[in-house]
Amino acid sequence: MTRHTKNSEDATPPCISKKLGSTALFLLLATAGMRQSHAQPGSTSTAPPMQARLELVGLTPQITLDAPYLTYGDGYTERMPWLGEDYIERTCVAHIEVSWFHWSRFSLRVTPQASGRMELRLSGPWVRDPLGITQRIEVLWDNLTAQGAVLVNGSFEHLERGQPQGWYYPRGTSSGILRNRPEPVDGRHMACTWHEQPLITGFEVHAGRPVTINGWARMRQPPHKIDYPHFTPGTSAAVQQLQQFRRGVNIGNYLESPPGDNWGATYDTSDFAAIRREGFDHVRIPAAWHYYTGTAPDFSINSEFTARVDYLITNALAHGLAVIINLHHFEEFMNAPEEQLEQFTAIWRQLGKHYAAFPDRLAFELLNEPTGQAQGAILNRAFAAALAAVRETNPQRLVLIGPANYNDPYELRHLIVPADSNLAVTVHNYRPHLFTHQGAAWTAPQTDTIGLTYPGPPRNPLQPAPTTAAFEYIPPWFNAYNRENTAANPVSRRAFMPAMELARAWSDYTGIPVRLGEFGCIRTIASDSRMRYYSDVRIQAEKLGMGWTIWDWRAWFRYWNPATQQPEPGMRQALFPEHQN
Repeated sequence: MTRHTKNSEDATPPCISKKLGSTALFLLLATAGMRQSHAQPGSTSTAPPMQARLELVGLTPQITLDAPYLTYGDGYTERMPWLGEDYIERTCVAHIEVSWFHWSRFSLRVTPQASGRMELRLSGPWVRDPLGITQRIEVLWDNLTAQGAVLVNGSFEHLERGQPQGWYYPRGTSSGILRNRPEPVDGRHMACTWHEQPLITGFEVHAGRPVTINGWARMRQPPHKIDYPHFTPGTSAAVQQLQQFRRGVNIGNYLESPPGDNWGATYDTSDFAAIRREGFDHVRIPAAWHYYTGTAPDFSINSEFTARVDYLITNALAHGLAVIINLHHFEEFMNAPEEQLEQFTAIWRQLGKHYAAFPDRLAFELLNEPTGQAQGAILNRAFAAALAAVRETNPQRLVLIGPANYNDPYELRHLIVPADSNLAVTVHNYRPHLFTHQGAAWTAPQTDTIGLTYPGPPRNPLQPAPTTAAFEYIPPWFNAYNRENTAANPVSRRAFMPAMELARAWSDYTGIPVRLGEFGCIRTIASDSRMRYYSDVRIQAEKLGMGWTIWDWRAWFRYWNPATQQPEPGMRQALFPEHQN
């Protein structure tokens, strides 16, 4: 875990000041495409978005669209203010997170307030290069269906002169329908679009009747050249090594704190005995090694701090637990990875030498939750350099790396992994953040609202705290939390399942095993909600073949209550239902 605040950042779209009539609006949509795309709220990535773009427009002024909402899939919705104030409520854009290595399922619901005709447009993200030229980022679509309306030929199987019947490309292309490669979701065909080559259809809607568009989307090609898969899925040496790391717990809020700080947690041999007795098979030890190094060029690690880490490692191993050690809270690297690369590599070269004789039940995790500038090419290069330093003395030790944006599964799309059979990848899950971090001081004020329960909706509507008023995404989020059924609620499995499914798909695509290195929710949440949340995430991880490590043992997200010397209520039932007392 990183003590941070995840901000919602939306770009400001350009506006078209001239008011448009319905005919002009139709022509604009049919020939020019939408004018703006946004980064996903909460993301720190500077890479071009990997998003499918779905637009809905009421073609007559009376068809305003109430409460656009993605009932499944990751992404966000917005209006089209650049068309002018008179048209904002008639429009909806859904930006759906997708990848090139698997089909992502989505469902978008709107409620038209009048009867008439609506237009549906499928396209790709709006991204311009430094010369102002729109990039051709192609998105594939398949198996579109509708509830509350009639959508024809949504699998694009019926063609006429190269065009899917009931749909059209406004620029008259005949190359937008692909066959068999990649494998379609349904039938033999799929549609290919990009921002300047949308695919359009229309359908009738009825006043007050919700319309849900369901479908599947993916990128046509990766954004970079990668020689994947590295291994046939399930065959790398790391797969077998990870059998020692199936169910674990983080020893948090201790050795990752800055020198002189006390975050309220200490550990001794009794903790490891209890951890093993509860049913965990490994611990993860966050450690801020960078606070305890000397100056360049050696960056020698302080021996007293190393001894503190050794105490935890040796006692954990003595109690039959496997161990993961990492480099935690290296903020200087996050802010300036190029300048800190030498220190980053030197730390892991020293740790490799120091632990070379330790058993294979000790694994290395190179960097916890990269964020800020630690992303893209520089992060990939840093991982390769640190891995090479480790391999000088530990040719077969299990090493873990994780994607940017706090180990977000969606950042796997930008992670380039060396072909190393003893390498695995870790991702983290704290979705939905407003639930898991409610009341946490280190993520205030976004998470100031307390009393959220899992899963939603709550028995009584919950209003966001006044201190969250500056965050535009929060009121509609709470509106969905208060009224959506559990299957579509933002506080439910729907919040984390798409991301975890993508992580599993990436693993299948690359042959690199993936595990869930952190998940959890704060201890002040009602125990029945905590139990259900931990249980649901655990079940989903195990269903996808991922080992897991909860955050944490005895700190703010704790499993173990040090005062009672017992698990917190419901935690044993959530994580180890097979041996409850």
